[in-house]
Amino acid sequence: MNYAYIRQMPDANSISQQQKNILSFYQSAKAVTANWLEVDFEKMSLVKDDFKEIDRELVSKSEIEAKIQVYLSGLVCIEDIFNEKYSNASNDIKKAKELATKMITEYGMGDKIVSNEMEIATLLEESYKRAQILYVSQKEVILKVQQKLLEKEVIHKED
Repeated sequence: MNYAYIRQMPDANSISQQQKNILSFYQSAKAVTANWLEVDFEKMSLVKDDFKEIDRELVSKSEIEAKIQVYLSGLVCIEDIFNEKYSNASNDIKKAKELATKMITEYGMGDKIVSNEMEIATLLEESYKRAQILYVSQKEVILKVQQKLLEKEVIHKED
């Protein structure tokens, strides 16, 4: 697979139409996945998401896994639509890894008491596969949301 690079962009006004198209698919997949998995957000733009941080003492394993899936869903969509990977996924991949690491090593939510890198990698791979399955089942919805996001450049959860 080829790798193409899109710099992190400060705002939607400074990017090309082709980049807006790519980013609209990427962000739409995250929005639909978040909505489906009940990961709370207010709005999503071409260049930024607005996920609400979990602000409570007690968080379930399934809530963390859902958020990891959301972070990986844009990558899944772009790979399918464009048969390509883009650098804009780097921040979401980093967030997914950080959540997986916390979940396994700090929160003790792994399969073993003493965890290792392999368990984190397995969690990320399984989350990626679940994101792929959800993407296939929600592709039509993602395409509709993508058109709206491309047109408006910002969508709200209610949209």
